[in-house]
Amino acid sequence: MTALRGGAEWIGWNRNSEMLASVIDAIQVLSWYFVTVNSKKTPKKPEPFPRPGDAKRKQDENRLPNPLLAALRGEPLEKQEIGPGAVIPAPKN
Repeated sequence: MTALRGGAEWIGWNRNSEMLASVIDAIQVLSWYFVTVNSKKTPKKPEPFPRPGDAKRKQDENRLPNPLLAALRGEPLEKQEIGPGAVIPAPKN
C-alpha cells in the first residue's frame, strides 16, 4: 500500500497519523495566536508538522524557472543576477 501512496516515506502514515498531525498544527497555530495577541512583538509563525512528501514540495518551490522554456513560451524574461548559469554580455568596443 505504501508503494501506491508514494514510497517508503509513507510507512507508518495512516488516517490516525494524519489526523494527529492536523491536531498538532491546530494547537501550534492557536498557541501562536494567543502569544501574538498578548505580546508587543509578533512571533514567528509555527512550521507545520512534517508530513510525507514535504521535502519534495519544498524542493519544487525553490527551483528557479527555466529561461529557455520561458523564451519558448513567449514569456517575458526576468532580470537575472550574475551567478552560476548567468549570461554575461560581451563588452562593446
